[in-house]
Formats: sequence, structure tokens, C-alpha cells
Amino acid sequence: MQTYKNRQLDIACNLLKTYTGTPNLDVYLQAEFKKNKQFGSKDRRFYREICFQYYRRAAGSELSIELLESLLQDSVQSTFNPYKAYALSMELNSERLSSWFQKKPPFYIFGELARIQALYNKLEIDGVHVEWHKDYIKSFDLINAQNYPEITSLQIMDLGSYSSILNLPIKSNSTVWDACSGSGGKSLAIQRVYGPKRIVCSDVRNSVLNNLKQRFNGNSNAIEIKQMDASIDFEQADLILIDAPCSGSGTWRRSPDRAAFFTDKDLERVHNLQAKILENIISKAAVNTIIVYLTCSVFELENEAHIANTATKLGAELISKEIIGGIDIDSDYLYRAVFKKIN
Repeated sequence: MQTYKNRQLDIACNLLKTYTGTPNLDVYLQAEFKKNKQFGSKDRRFYREICFQYYRRAAGSELSIELLESLLQDSVQSTFNPYKAYALSMELNSERLSSWFQKKPPFYIFGELARIQALYNKLEIDGVHVEWHKDYIKSFDLINAQNYPEITSLQIMDLGSYSSILNLPIKSNSTVWDACSGSGGKSLAIQRVYGPKRIVCSDVRNSVLNNLKQRFNGNSNAIEIKQMDASIDFEQADLILIDAPCSGSGTWRRSPDRAAFFTDKDLERVHNLQAKILENIISKAAVNTIIVYLTCSVFELENEAHIANTATKLGAELISKEIIGGIDIDSDYLYRAVFKKIN
């Protein structure tokens, strides 16, 4: 007779066998859970954890109940390293990246100090595994808004992403254009840290703009939202933030399935799009405009290659370049280059 644990492993094995890489693993699992109403909350948590563990530690290995059981027991010697095949930015090491990739990432919560403190106190009482830091809470489990409605007035944001908007020359009278804003996390952080008079958030995707509007509702009168294609359109500003579409390789431990299905064609596609965006924005920017180029990628082709091939050739002077975040602070990896338009 099949034990409950073996039945769970068998179902997890089948979930992984039928997954083709599209849509993202999280979305795929949510759809499967909706189809299988008999899965309780503990079952869903188990299937999600074991599927993500497979892609972090054993992607490419032949699927079996025995393999998944070994993952549960933490006895699998991982041979999957998605970083070996590509040139890396700024002397990053593929083995160190692999070690980072295999660990489950934490969540970081930012916002008004009193509200963070109130949430932290409640989580402590409930025995949720969290750490208090000066400006944020670090949580080792995703906090559900249904159980903790306080989270809706705060901001879940990776520590590396938050660090990427710090130490920028933004003043209270500045205009900032967040040219590839996505859901607007960095713009919210910029507004909270610097309080510039105007932030223009734009994205080519209408779906994320609708998300962004709901997220910004009531947060700031200084934020404007526009549908724009950063590879064609332009908005004049004192500082332009290009949070470029990228491979996401610096965030792959959050979505390890993306690493398993990533190809050379994917890298070429995002590299070409990044070059178009940089060329459009740098060529149209006024003299003295500060341009901040960000990716959540660790690949040289998406990062330093653009400085030589695109940015400096169009009259942008490189002020700084750096890797932000990563294994040392238990966050995503980001690349940041800061330019000033000089002619």
C-alpha cells in the first residue's frame, strides 16, 4: 500500500514531468492546484518546495521518487550550474554563484518604520521566522496578506534591488524617469528615500501598468504613469533609470526553472533589446543628464559589453560600475552603471 509521503512524491514527480517551461513554474503550479481542489495548503506548500528544489539542485537529472526523496533529505550532490556556460561580469565566480543559486531566498519588507515594527511584533508573537534590521524585516517565509493585512501598506522588495537605488544624485527638485518600471518597486523606493518632485514610470506592457496603478494608488501625487516603449519613446528628466529587460540571471534562485530553460538565443535577444534602449535614451538625453543602467543579470554581455559597444560611443561618460547585492548580503545580484551625458 502506498504511503502518504510516497503519494506526495509521486504527484510531485508527475507535476515536474508535465512541466514544459511555459509559463513560469510558479504560475504553472498555481494552475495545477486550482485543477486539483483536493490538495490542501500543506500539500501545495510541499509540491511547490520540492519542485523548486529540483530546479535549484537537480535540473537535468532523471526524475524519480528516489531523487525527490534525496532532495528532501538534502543528500543530493548538485551538478547543475547554469553559470558555467557564459562570461560573467566583473570577476564573478561561477562556483560561488552556484552555491548562492541552490539556497532558498529570503523576503525583505520595507516601509514606514512604525508599520514595520508593528508587523514584526505580530510575526514574533505568531512564531514566524523573521529578523529585524534597521530599515527592513527579513523573512524566511512568504508572508500572506490574508493573515497579515499590514503587509499591503508595506513593500516587499529584494535587499539588492533596494540597494541599487541608493547613493544616487537625486534631489528634492529632481525629475526622475523610470524608463522600464515594471511594477514600480524601485520608483516606490526612490520616492521614499529621496522624495523627488516628479517620477515618471513607464513600461511598454499595459498589463504591468495596470498592476502599477493599483500599487501606487494613494502612495504619491508625484508619480506619473505612462505607457511607453523605451527603445523608441523618450521622456526628458534629470535622472533616467533604465532597469533593463534582462536574462534575470541574478534572480534565478527565485525562479530556478528559468535557468533550466535558458538558451543562447534568449541571451542574444535581451542583449539586442538592451542595446536599442540604451541607444535611444542616451542619444536623446540632454547634456548633464544622469543615466543609471541596471540589470538583474550577472552576464558580461548584458552589462560591461554595453559600455564599450553602446554607451560611451554615444557621448555618455562612465561615472561608476559595480555589482550590487549577492551572496554576501543574501540577496539578488544586480549590475549598476552610472553615466553622465557629456555631449
